[in-house]
Amino acid sequence: MSRRFHALVVALPLLAGFLIYFSCRSKLLLYYRWIPFRNKIFLDQFHDVAFKKCHEVLGGNFIAHIVIFSAPAALFAFSLAYYIKARYLGKILSKANRPQKSLAYLTLIVLIAYIPEFLQQTGTAPGHFDEMDVLTAGLATLLALYIA
Repeated sequence: MSRRFHALVVALPLLAGFLIYFSCRSKLLLYYRWIPFRNKIFLDQFHDVAFKKCHEVLGGNFIAHIVIFSAPAALFAFSLAYYIKARYLGKILSKANRPQKSLAYLTLIVLIAYIPEFLQQTGTAPGHFDEMDVLTAGLATLLALYIA
């Protein structure tokens, strides 16, 4: 597959995750304060409209909760896992047997899906532990490792 294809497979989920996170999450989160030019480009007004529309479209059900709170991290996990496998693991594990590959992939799933949540649970990283985040990020990582 071409480099352009790999770049799209990595970039599009990142963009989608950012758009969900930006549109559906509160302006009170730390990431929003890091945008120094937000007042100059009327970002607050745009965010208010996007936030309202996001919650109108998704509603307040279980699926909406997953999309708003877990999907952005799962999309990031997908992109990261796909990049790591396409760029590094494919070459490194080309001569490995199935148990070695399985162990490497399981390790990557744990590192990408569980460790960030564990750090949140212990207070080392900001946020709070959420089993759904672990599950969705784990499934996204597994999917990326399968298709890369």
